[in-house]
Amino acid sequence: MVITVIGMGFVGLTAAVGFAAKGHQVYGIEKNDARRHCIENGELPFFEPEMQEYLAQTLNRNFYIQKEQNGAVESSDCVFYCVGTPVGENGCADLNFLTVAIKETLSILPKNSGTTLVVKSTVPPGTLRDRVLPLVCQSGLTPGKDVELANNPEFLREGKCWDDFINADRLVIGAFTDRGYTQVAKVYESFSAPVERVNPTTAEFIKYLSNTMLATMISYSNEMANAADRIQGIEIGRAFHILHKDRRWEQNLMSSYVYPGCGYGGYCLPKDTQAMWFAGTQAGARMPILKAAIETNQEMPEIICDRLLNGSIPGETIGILGLAFKPFTDDVRDTPAARIIACMRRRGVTDILAYDPLAEAEFLAHYPELEVICPGNLEVMLQKCDRLAIVTAWPEFEDLSRRENVWDFRYMQ
Repeated sequence: MVITVIGMGFVGLTAAVGFAAKGHQVYGIEKNDARRHCIENGELPFFEPEMQEYLAQTLNRNFYIQKEQNGAVESSDCVFYCVGTPVGENGCADLNFLTVAIKETLSILPKNSGTTLVVKSTVPPGTLRDRVLPLVCQSGLTPGKDVELANNPEFLREGKCWDDFINADRLVIGAFTDRGYTQVAKVYESFSAPVERVNPTTAEFIKYLSNTMLATMISYSNEMANAADRIQGIEIGRAFHILHKDRRWEQNLMSSYVYPGCGYGGYCLPKDTQAMWFAGTQAGARMPILKAAIETNQEMPEIICDRLLNGSIPGETIGILGLAFKPFTDDVRDTPAARIIACMRRRGVTDILAYDPLAEAEFLAHYPELEVICPGNLEVMLQKCDRLAIVTAWPEFEDLSRRENVWDFRYMQ
């Protein structure tokens, strides 16, 4: 395929050389003279192990560097945008470089080119839909006919860019149409990574989801280390190294914690998170992340009730699917289900049915004040309830999430 990559920074140059190494004909566009001349001379403008030899192998063979888009995008099957999106005013992403680059492309492309414009730059969710799509329409070209649009986020680490690109753990392609997806997927045909097709807004969100999680984990670790320092007598480094020996890190079980649901419950997490926050603040440490975690958990019942009851009619019967705080246990201590039901009671819901394959007896014994009725049969629940909420991720609820009157708060599909 013929590919144009705009922007020869870490992401752009890695992608351009990587695509060329995979046999595509690639044009790299770089307006910065110093950076462009460096690449033209066969040198990397940044340190990146392994990549230098591939630049030497592809430069002026099937990888060509130039300043302007003319002569490149007209013949390209795909145009990848890898320009900077720095912090703008008030913390928003500055999309000016991206907008300028796309406008320039649109001014060159003829009608019916079928070229797919692929945003690889990190952009806020909704950028293709709300910013790029209107630009295409304003240019006189028709999206889905004259050009295609897609988002293809990168997950590269500086210092390991080449390996992360060539041996990617996943490839995310967000496209509006089948043709747009197929074009980008064809670029990656010789890559071994699994390809995940989503819509463009989801693809944009996935990149931010990844980076903000990493940022939060780093800040959380620093917050806890600061609290440990204030409490005194704690071997901080050793404590974190021992934390990493938790088998959940090695067996990929941490993914169940980095997943949305109805909030945490059970005996340990609520009391221990609260107690650690108290101990740290008493020692003089600021613990905004832990405080926010507690507050977010406390707000989840209201959020879920807002979503579940939106548009409901007084007198409807509401069904709660799952009473234990997690599947494969009958533990109902501080379970999110109880907090959600209590919230619905405060909002005037009178008819509430509930079902759990293990925890019904425990729940009724622990929370008699909630006056929940448990028919003891899932089919009866489905017949009698106007709206149902999946609160605990029991496997038997997975197929129910496709029903129109079921709100899947555990995202089982």
